[in-house]
Amino acid sequence: MKLQKENFFYSEINLFLKKIIKILKKEKKFKKIFLKYQPPLVFLVDSNLMISLEKKFFKKNKEPDILSFNWPPNFKQGKNKKNPLGEIYLNKRVLKNKNKIKYLLIHGILHLLGFNHYKKNDIIKMENKEQEILNQL
Repeated sequence: MKLQKENFFYSEINLFLKKIIKILKKEKKFKKIFLKYQPPLVFLVDSNLMISLEKKFFKKNKEPDILSFNWPPNFKQGKNKKNPLGEIYLNKRVLKNKNKIKYLLIHGILHLLGFNHYKKNDIIKMENKEQEILNQL
C-alpha cells in the first residue's frame, strides 16, 4: 500500500513539474535553460533525512519542507544525454497538501534557476514569480 501511495504522489508531482516548466518556458531566458537541461529529479524523503541534509549542507538544525541542489557541472549523465537541472528533495510530511506541493516545487525550481531569498529585493522577485506561476496552474 505504501508503495502505491508514493507512486501516486510521484505521478502527481511529475504532472505539476511539467506544468510549471511549461509555464516557465514561455520566457525566453528559461526556455534556453530547459532546452539545455532535463527537468530536475524529485525525491520524496522522510523528516530525518531532510534534517540531516539541512545540517550537512546549510549548517542549520531544522526540518525543511524542501531542499534544492543544482546539478554539479562536471558530473555528466553520459554521452549525448542532458543533465538534470538539479535535485529537489521534498519532505514527505507535506504530501497531504497539494497546494503546498505546488508551491514548494515552484520554489525549488526557482532556486535551481538562480532565484534566492537573501535580500529583501530578491525575496520580492522570488515571491512575485512564485505567485505568477501559481496563478497559471
